[in-house]
Amino acid sequence: GAAARPDVISFSTAMGACKNGGAWQAVLALLHEMTYDQVKPDVISCNTAIAAWRLGQQWQAALLLLEDMWQQGPNPNVASFAEAVHACEVCHRWETALQLLEEMGNDGLAPSARVYEWAISACEKAGSWESATVLMEEMRSMMSSEPQPPPTQQQQQDPQEWADPDCPGEREHEGEGRQKT
Repeated sequence: GAAARPDVISFSTAMGACKNGGAWQAVLALLHEMTYDQVKPDVISCNTAIAAWRLGQQWQAALLLLEDMWQQGPNPNVASFAEAVHACEVCHRWETALQLLEEMGNDGLAPSARVYEWAISACEKAGSWESATVLMEEMRSMMSSEPQPPPTQQQQQDPQEWADPDCPGEREHEGEGRQKT
């Protein structure tokens, strides 16, 4: 019979395993193998790569892939931008995080509260308090148009309960962002 050939699902699954194991270099290799094998990456495989590069503090690689998604597809979604903004936050690239927020709006995508938090944290790490306060106001005005119930006591005690559903994989990395005070 015919030999089984890897498809986008098998590549994405392998990439997820590498990301979860902290092997961002292996994710890059798998992305190159997809191209070699003429398997077109989907948004899930691209988002997994962006998340892996965030973990490896490879924010430039994350942004290059996001740019490739704009130019060649698949179209980036909220999770694509969320991971890229998070990569900028981890690497203290606040100006780039702000540019990504603007691009999200230009693409008709609404940033989640989590995306704003990462951008604000990037500003905080860089000492750009002016930008952080502007983002807070922008976030307030955006979120006020979508009323949210206050967090329950359980959510206040367990931050994983309110993890952003638009950003898969963040639960296992919850402790990497801002520290609770």
